[in-house]
Amino acid sequence: MQRLAIFVLFAFALTIIASYVEYAFWMDSGGRRAVFFVGVGLIAAFFIRFLSGPLIEFTGFRKSLNDRDFALIVGKHFSDIDDKILNTLELNEDQKLIYSRDLILASIQQKISQIRLKDFRFALDRKKTLRRMPYLFGPVILFLIMSFSVPDVLIDPLNRISHFTQEYTKPAPFEFEILNQNMSVPQNSDFELRVRMNGDEIPEDLFIEINSVQKRMSAIEKNVFVYRFANIKDDVSFKLMADGFYSDNYKIDVYKKPVIVQYNLKCDYPSYTGKQQEIFSNVSQLVVPRGTNITISVLTRDAEKLHVFSDSVQWPVTKSDRYWMIARGFLQTTSITMYTSNNRIAASDSLDFLIDVIPDEYPKIHVEENIDSLALMFRYFTGSISDDYGLSKLEFVYRLTRENFQRDSLISIAIDPMYNEQEFYNAFDFSVLGLKPGDRLEYYFRVYDNDAVSGAKSSKSRVFVFNMPDEDEIDSYLDEKSDYIENELSQLYNDAASVQEEMEKLLNDLKYKNKLNWEEKERIQNVLDKEKDIEERLDQLNRENQSQMHLEKQLGNYNEEIYEKQQQINELMEDIMTDEMRELLEQLEELMKLNDQELKNNLQEMQQDNEDLLQNMDRTLELYKHIKVEKELNELVDDLNELGDKEIEESRSDDKENRADVQEELNKDFEKLKEAVDSITEMNDDLQDPFNLENLDERMDAIDSTLQKASEQLQKGKDKKGSQSQQSAGEQMKQLAEDLESMMDMMAQESLGEDIGSVREILENLIQTSFDQEALMKTLMKTRFSDPKYLELIRRQKQINNNFQVIRDSLIAIGKRQPMIKNVINEELNKIMYHGENVMESLGRRHTVKAASEQQYSLMSMNNLALLLAEALKQMQNAMNQQMNQKGDSQCKKAGNNPGPKSGEKPGEKPSAKTLRQLQEQLNQQMEALQKQMQEGKGNMPGMSEQLAKMAAQQEMIRKALQEYQQQLNSEEAGSGTPLNKAIDDMEKTEVDLVNKKLTQETLQRQREILTRLLESEKAEMERDLDQKRESNEANFINNGNPVQFFKYNSLKRRSGMELLKTVPPNLNPFYKQKVSEYLYKLK
Repeated sequence: MQRLAIFVLFAFALTIIASYVEYAFWMDSGGRRAVFFVGVGLIAAFFIRFLSGPLIEFTGFRKSLNDRDFALIVGKHFSDIDDKILNTLELNEDQKLIYSRDLILASIQQKISQIRLKDFRFALDRKKTLRRMPYLFGPVILFLIMSFSVPDVLIDPLNRISHFTQEYTKPAPFEFEILNQNMSVPQNSDFELRVRMNGDEIPEDLFIEINSVQKRMSAIEKNVFVYRFANIKDDVSFKLMADGFYSDNYKIDVYKKPVIVQYNLKCDYPSYTGKQQEIFSNVSQLVVPRGTNITISVLTRDAEKLHVFSDSVQWPVTKSDRYWMIARGFLQTTSITMYTSNNRIAASDSLDFLIDVIPDEYPKIHVEENIDSLALMFRYFTGSISDDYGLSKLEFVYRLTRENFQRDSLISIAIDPMYNEQEFYNAFDFSVLGLKPGDRLEYYFRVYDNDAVSGAKSSKSRVFVFNMPDEDEIDSYLDEKSDYIENELSQLYNDAASVQEEMEKLLNDLKYKNKLNWEEKERIQNVLDKEKDIEERLDQLNRENQSQMHLEKQLGNYNEEIYEKQQQINELMEDIMTDEMRELLEQLEELMKLNDQELKNNLQEMQQDNEDLLQNMDRTLELYKHIKVEKELNELVDDLNELGDKEIEESRSDDKENRADVQEELNKDFEKLKEAVDSITEMNDDLQDPFNLENLDERMDAIDSTLQKASEQLQKGKDKKGSQSQQSAGEQMKQLAEDLESMMDMMAQESLGEDIGSVREILENLIQTSFDQEALMKTLMKTRFSDPKYLELIRRQKQINNNFQVIRDSLIAIGKRQPMIKNVINEELNKIMYHGENVMESLGRRHTVKAASEQQYSLMSMNNLALLLAEALKQMQNAMNQQMNQKGDSQCKKAGNNPGPKSGEKPGEKPSAKTLRQLQEQLNQQMEALQKQMQEGKGNMPGMSEQLAKMAAQQEMIRKALQEYQQQLNSEEAGSGTPLNKAIDDMEKTEVDLVNKKLTQETLQRQREILTRLLESEKAEMERDLDQKRESNEANFINNGNPVQFFKYNSLKRRSGMELLKTVPPNLNPFYKQKVSEYLYKLK
């Protein structure tokens, strides 16, 4: 009973304590849960500790006290019994001991008698129990009193603790009032919570607690607070808190909103733009070309409809699978609005985007005009054209305006339509339009785009203008250019001569030096810089001369004969500085950093080349001056004829009033001719071989006197006498023009005829000199340097050098009159002189092998020179034939035309078979001598490879001349050149052997067969010449017209079958031609 009272007391006390704690602290669900389970746990533990044992014993589930325990309890409560019961129990247990059983039993009986009369109820302490009863009923009574008096302190907290899972709010001195009527919101939308505080004590701050996180709400007015939920996706639970007081839990209900998840725009561009299909996603603005077809696909979520508008017009929308589809073509910029809807939301997720339609732009064009100062009628254009999508065509448009005439024309220019932006280069020659003085030409470029939607659009460049100069301006311009070329060429000659002197001085200073110091290298570099400057100026001058020829042909008084001579001079100017000299300059630049000795050797070679340069420039300058005077004389002849015709026509005029004024104008024109004559006379006096103009001034003065007389007579009214004087003056002018023309023709024919004879004589002397050189070389190889005859050999070599000096001087003099003498002839002349001097130097030192090698080089150059002279002689003879034909056609001559050969006429004189035979015979002898040296063990002598290479080149020159000879024979008699085919083929085989450094008996035997065939050809040529003499006692000159074009034409005719393989490319030697033939054959 005592234990039960204690348990009840503890349980009620614990309950009151827990209730007060909850009342004081208003714990949350977690705290109340803890209090609940802790309280229940403590009560359970107390129950187990105090009441579980007696209950178990009372129910019999567990054995009660044993005898010993009971004896102890009784003894404790009854003092007179004390431990008697315990002793009796112990005596009973000791019956098994050694003591007397009877004695033990007697003792037990005595103890029992002593305790039998005791009342065990007196063992309970009733007073003590009654004294403890208030402790038991006190908590119970307190609990009952509090339950009725202050239930909010006891009962309500117990209720909250027992319902710990439920949320409770501590009553506040104020109220939380939610002002929102609707606590539902669409998904992904914002929600503004509005709360008003009511009560006597209104807190200053209000907090909202979401997921145990408190956030301050914003006060917008007195007692009203707001909080914005942004982009709510799911339901939200919250409660309010102010001054420690919480509201009940609230919930915002989120329902699904129809939204646009994604939209794609598939753009199909117009085909002309060249743009591939593209897909754009979720763009707010899209730029497309005009005419683009766009398919809009929209992916939505929780939407039942999609609404699409543009300019308040709703577009039809179709549903395909998961996507809403809209397809339209766009020709202008369009703003589009879309929104979704479902059963709860009428309009949601609105979006706007812009389709910015860009019209096809106009193409762009920029052109720059470059005017070549060397070509007045030529225009170069560089330009750039572009378009946003593509270009279709480009045109050059020009308008020609002439007095009352106007014409528009255009020329298409090729462009690449694959590129939207490109550059172009174009050139236009105005001379093809046949412009006349005073004409006006306007021109521009026009470009078109490829717009297939709106049609091609065009843009044009700025308009350029060209005004054709008048005759006086043209003459002045041409004269200025001519003077410039002459002066520049003269200056270049002086500069080259200065460089030559400086180079000679430099070589003398370096003659005995093996190592060059810095100062000497600087001097060499200075010389090289000057040479390069001369090279650049020569190239520029050549361009100037080409421009001069082009302009004269377009604008001036064109004369075919003079133009051909100018072309020849132009070729000479191009060859003034050879390719070998240019390469040597580059080698010297490289050797400046490497080998001093090779630098000195190449510098000596450069000095020799510079000597050629000086000779070529001097010759070209003289030829240029000569052709300039000849051109001026031709222009004078034309002007005299024209002015004479005007004078004669005026003498027959019936206009008596203005005749005197007209005559004065004619007199002024004649004064200009007199000034031109003075200039021509001055230029002619500067020529080494001037024209015969002895009586020109007197005759001009006589004409001038007649003109003045006519003018005076007309002014005095003596019309008849004035007319007679005008007629006389006109006839004098025309006669003077005819005499000048005849004089020039006669001088040209005489000079050309003399030069032809001189060249023929020089060629014969050259061949004889080459024979003498060859014989001397053979004798030298057999003579020991100690032989007394050695001095005789030196004398003979000196005589050969002297003979060749005469040949050289004669050719140089002829070269200054005849442009057919090519610059390469001067180069061969200088090589022969150079090797001849080296021979004399080697002989003086008794260096026989070196002297023989130099003789070999000299002999090769002589043979090359002979071939070149034969070619030049042929050209001079052709020119002579043309002059003879032109002389018989004076009308054509006066018109300035150069008539070509008539149908059936033969070309000019062919190369001589005798000359070719002699050159081949000399080459054979050289090859035999070289093969003999190789057999004697001198195959490795210095320069052997170079000699073989030069022999191969010499054989190639003879072969080409023989091919030309055969070609002309074929044009005269079909099949007559067939026997020479074998000789030409054998020559090519010999060239292959020489290139491969193979010189055998088989090669020499082949050379003898070649010589035999050439002898047969020479014999046949002599028979043909005799037949021609029988037919006519007068030489039959043949005019070829334009031999260059003729040979080009015949060369093209030969390019068929295997002949094509033999001539392509033309500069390959036969060995490589054979390899090309084999390669092409394999390709077949």
